[in-house]
Amino acid sequence: MSTAKKAGKPAKKTSARKKKAGPAYPELQMPVSLVGGYLSVPDIQLAMPAMIVLYFDASLAGATFNVLRGGSPGFAFSGSGPQTGEFGKPATVQAGKQVQVMDNCITRNTPWPFRLAATYKGKAYTTPTGAPTLASARTPTPPIIINK
Repeated sequence: MSTAKKAGKPAKKTSARKKKAGPAYPELQMPVSLVGGYLSVPDIQLAMPAMIVLYFDASLAGATFNVLRGGSPGFAFSGSGPQTGEFGKPATVQAGKQVQVMDNCITRNTPWPFRLAATYKGKAYTTPTGAPTLASARTPTPPIIINK
C-alpha cells in the first residue's frame, strides 16, 4: 500500500466544519397599543414553537420598551413565571421598538401572564396587573401566552 498521491489529483483540503443553522421558527408579530392609559396586547395562543415579536402600533409611534424587574427588557412574566427552558430570554431590538421572546412551546394549556413596560412621550406605561380575565375592548387586561 503506497502513501504517495496519485498524479493529477489535488490533495483534499481539510476545512473547518460549518455549523448548521438551527431550525427557522415562525415569527408571531403582536401589536402593542395604548388603551385607557395602559399598554394593551391581544392574548397569544401558540400550538408550536415560535418567536413572539411585540411591536408598537401607530397609537404608540415613537415609544420604547423599558426595563422591568430583574433587568428584563420591557417584558417580564407575572408571578413565578414558567420553568427554565419554556421560553427564551426576552430581548429588545430595533432601538427598543420591539421585544422578542422565543416560546419553545413545552407546557400545554397553561396561561403565562406577562407584563410590558414602555415610555411614550416622556410618560411610563405598563400592561395592567392582576389576574387575567376575558378581554374587553375598553378595559385592557393582563396579557397571557397559552401553548395549545
